[in-house]
Amino acid sequence: MLIHISQDAMNYIHCCLLLFLFHAPLLALAQVKSESSSLSQTAVAQQVQLYKLAAGINFQGSSREDQQTINRRLLEIGVYRMLSTDDLRHPDPVLAYGLSTEFELRRHPIIGFKASAWASVWFMGCGLNTIYYTDFTGGNLKIRPEIGIAGRPFKLTMGYNIPTFGNRSFERMRYADLQINLTVLLTLQKSALLRGS
Repeated sequence: MLIHISQDAMNYIHCCLLLFLFHAPLLALAQVKSESSSLSQTAVAQQVQLYKLAAGINFQGSSREDQQTINRRLLEIGVYRMLSTDDLRHPDPVLAYGLSTEFELRRHPIIGFKASAWASVWFMGCGLNTIYYTDFTGGNLKIRPEIGIAGRPFKLTMGYNIPTFGNRSFERMRYADLQINLTVLLTLQKSALLRGS
């Protein structure tokens, strides 16, 4: 599967990602805080904290026409902490952060250790991930902004892997810049947040 996107399309995607990355967390935080303060008086909404088990799959590709096809599938497992609001009138806003591991099921696997944070409002989500990929002979740190559909039960996002140090020395991940992620989020624990928490 070769994914190819023109330079103009990539510039447009970068602009949309940056705009959404700067605004969505603020909107989610404002919605969580306003609902927990104004609606708690009528007991309609309640701010909650959730711990979620994340299980997912990532599809990696390359946006560069001159490079060989990259068709990599990485499984993902991890844990997220979420802040949200229980309210039946509309989709819940979410602020989340967590740690996870991406890995291949093959003889010489690539493993990615990931720290991520994301927010969603009305199921529109954006996030930022820091991933260190290694095969234990070489390594590469990538920063991945992502945008897509996200909420408490799942997230489906598309991201762009921005290379940092070690990119040229780790050829297996050098041109793996596009990534699609599907993650199912299973509740491990849920508790109400008290004021001041």
